[in-house]
Amino acid sequence: QDKGCTKALIDYMKLYLGSLAIGVAVVEILIVISACCLCREINNKYATYSNPKARA
Repeated sequence: QDKGCTKALIDYMKLYLGSLAIGVAVVEILIVISACCLCREINNKYATYSNPKARA
């Protein structure tokens, strides 16, 4: 109660900013992995349909 509103808000943000940054980084890494898997699957299906010998 002896801290000002601005000081309390800054302390609160410092406390949770690191955790938030790590959480966002993990989500971004998962999105990149998912995008790579999706791209690979699309390329595999395209190669199968564009190459008649691969379908036999």
